Amino acid sequence: MGRQQAELTGHYLEEVYHRCPSRNQQVTIYHSDLSRAVETASLIHENFSGSSAPIPSSLLREGWPGTPFAPDQTPPQFLKPRTEEESELDRQDQARMELAFTKFFAETVDDDDGSFRVIVCHANLIRFLLCRALQIPPTNVWGHFEINHCGVTRIDICHSRPLKVMTMNETGHLPHSLVTSSEDHL
Repeated sequence: MGRQQAELTGHYLEEVYHRCPSRNQQVTIYHSDLSRAVETASLIHENFSGSSAPIPSSLLREGWPGTPFAPDQTPPQFLKPRTEEESELDRQDQARMELAFTKFFAETVDDDDGSFRVIVCHANLIRFLLCRALQIPPTNVWGHFEINHCGVTRIDICHSRPLKVMTMNETGHLPHSLVTSSEDHL
């Protein structure tokens, strides 16, 4: 199922690319270095002609960006207090996620070269990046976003204005039977 999702996503991204041609014809795929993202990025690349070989980045690993919901909205499974060790790992995840935002979004604003970048990563990081793109603090908010496997989120980066979220969790390229998520554990 995951392979089909990735193949269809590669075809879809190629369609989107051709509908929105850029001045720079380079298509770069970045991905988490965790195995499921490596495989997904490879399949997307194979089905997106003209894309470069995928480039791994440990900045794109999954993580826990802090409290997912406001205290009065928190589902019972998230009410358990975090241990000091878990809290330290959370802080490390948040710092790494902030570096990912800086590298793949904030620093690229000045490029404005019209390039097309694909980032293959994990749901919690996508949620974090969405919050940052919308200029809202991720804490107490990021858990409100539904992210499906191979859902496409498009963010337009331009030096003359703030980041613009074009689509979020787009899954119209997948048949209903292939729309899945891992929402049971955020």
